[in-house]
Amino acid sequence: MKIGVDSVEVNRIEKILKLRKNLEKIYSKTELDNIYNCKHSSQRASGYFAVKEAFLKAIGIGINGEISLSDISVSYLENGQPIVCNTEKIKNLLIKYGFSDCEISITHTKDLATAVCLLK
Repeated sequence: MKIGVDSVEVNRIEKILKLRKNLEKIYSKTELDNIYNCKHSSQRASGYFAVKEAFLKAIGIGINGEISLSDISVSYLENGQPIVCNTEKIKNLLIKYGFSDCEISITHTKDLATAVCLLK
């Protein structure tokens, strides 16, 4: 089992969103739809970014090109629980590093978003 944690300042991500450049390198299409259809888009985008960083920290690879940030995509179960989408790339990466499951939690305030990723 490994854990990764990351916090992101919302105003940092808000600046990136306003530019609207290269967002597809960071966020999946589904995430971008969720971000722009949300009342608190900057907080949601910050939470997603924190999940991506927490996942990479937990797996132990960082941003090194083995997987792109947009391949780590956050979705929600019917009950509202956030999950990392279990795509082929994610499945293969988990298997490669000896894991079979990924759980995440996201929280945010107006100014800060934090995510935790637990790999089992």
